[in-house]
Amino acid sequence: MSEVEIVLMHQGGWDEALMLLGPLAIIAALIYTARKGRPPDGEEWDDDWEEEDWEKEPE
Repeated sequence: MSEVEIVLMHQGGWDEALMLLGPLAIIAALIYTARKGRPPDGEEWDDDWEEEDWEKEPE
């Protein structure tokens, strides 16, 4: 048997580590992408839209 086969047969817990680290890496990537798109703390969104007529308060 080759060394690769022995390592794969023994496993040694690496498959359990992948079962934990895989989903954690996906969640971390999603959080990173969500935070990258938002403005820094204390700043407001820079939107280019104006209020609709029905949203404005009557004068």
